[in-house]
Amino acid sequence: MIKLSENSMMNRLVQFCLEQGSPCLDSWSFDQMRSYLEWHGFNRSLWWTRCRDEIAGLCVGYQCDAADADKDWQTHNPKGEAFYIALLVSARQGAISSITRSMMKQFPDWRRFKIIMHRDKLGSRLLKTCSPRYLKSCLFL
Repeated sequence: MIKLSENSMMNRLVQFCLEQGSPCLDSWSFDQMRSYLEWHGFNRSLWWTRCRDEIAGLCVGYQCDAADADKDWQTHNPKGEAFYIALLVSARQGAISSITRSMMKQFPDWRRFKIIMHRDKLGSRLLKTCSPRYLKSCLFL
């Protein structure tokens, strides 16, 4: 987890998102992305992985009620039945699998969650719900 004083790492994470997250993140400024990632780092809802000292993938996600999944700036709700993946950026094969394994360690009851993700496609925002088993099969965990 990030300590807010680790400015160079946070700057690297922000730069990674802005470079690798196109076109979904094209409208975000550096400062907006930094605030977003710092907030999620502080709330333990930010994960990332590295490969050879380079950032390979990043995820923002949190446990919540399914009905609240798409609300912004949430913290974990330990009674929630869903896990919302708000941002997922990957630059290398295996990065998402590595991040997902880290999330599963933090949430031992991961298998009971509904996994909810959104996808921006052609100007519309779609919510997709799947089981951890489905996610696991997609990510080859």
